Amino acid sequence: MSEGKISAGMMLSHRYDFSSLAAIYETEIVNNKNLLKAVVEF
Repeated sequence: MSEGKISAGMMLSHRYDFSSLAAIYETEIVNNKNLLKAVVEF
């Protein structure tokens, strides 16, 4: 990252809406093997 070859945005793999987080937490967060870095949007 310090060399500019990759950015933090490149690692972002998922976005979740805060209002739906409780319903999807276990399946989409805990048991999601493809989740690299997620953002919770308010």
